Amino acid sequence: PDKASSTSDGADDPTVLETIRLLLTSFPDAANVKDAKGRVPLELMVAATSREKNGVGMKCIKLLAKENPQAMVSRKWTMLHMAAKISAPLKDVREALAALNKPALASEQDKMGKLALSYASEATPYYSQLSVCQLLFKATSNTVMDDYFRDRTMLCLSSKNAAVHAWAMRVGTKYGRDKIEGSMGDKSLTCEGYFA
Repeated sequence: PDKASSTSDGADDPTVLETIRLLLTSFPDAANVKDAKGRVPLELMVAATSREKNGVGMKCIKLLAKENPQAMVSRKWTMLHMAAKISAPLKDVREALAALNKPALASEQDKMGKLALSYASEATPYYSQLSVCQLLFKATSNTVMDDYFRDRTMLCLSSKNAAVHAWAMRVGTKYGRDKIEGSMGDKSLTCEGYFA
């Protein structure tokens, strides 16, 4: 298609996936070739894919990662980091989370010191990431921090996405309003009492 009729960025174009498949079939070592700045195709694809629309970018990333797993290891990336970084849909993020061989990897920092939740919470304000952030929030340990010493709650509170920020304001509240700092006194089937 000509540029005027195309609405997607290059990494979201289905022909990109087919081109990568053809290139890797003909020249498998292409996944390891570095550009002038030392970046491999996997790194370039992650950088080029933003606001994933139809899953093509994630498919390209999986294909390149399979051919060059060392690129992921050297950057301390998991598929979860990459899915969050490209603002992949909830389905792809859920799949990447389920594929982790150790659930604790959801709380791992990459080479830049970022958690998967860091990338998801930094997504542009106009792209709805609330469900992705909620999923990654639950998967991330409450004791882990990113490179700026932000825990999972602070990552969501500092989000530019209004829905994520508003949700984070209610995390840890009772009935979505009050934060209870004291200890619980009495509790019955119909009532809870707290010491102030």
